[in-house]
Amino acid sequence: MANFPITPSSIIFGLTGALGMVNGLANLASPALVAKNKAMLGMESTVALHTIGLGAITYGAFYLNAAYQADTTIMWWSIVGRALAVVMFGLYGGGWGNIEW
Repeated sequence: MANFPITPSSIIFGLTGALGMVNGLANLASPALVAKNKAMLGMESTVALHTIGLGAITYGAFYLNAAYQADTTIMWWSIVGRALAVVMFGLYGGGWGNIEW
């Protein structure tokens, strides 16, 4: 078993993965958070938000694995994927692109 690499990219991806998993778990476990997110996004479907939560858990696990293995190729491709997602939300996101912080 290899030692966990302590590099800036591994730390950033590890934290991103952990926060993604926490966010996904919170959307599955907290009815109040789901209600707030449904109102903010103008959605009716709890199932859709649960699916988004499961996706967040999945990408969180993916990021944690990339961080653990210090897989910089996956890290770079995920940045490319995020950049494409920003473009897609900007073009077609509608209300999803205007979420307030």
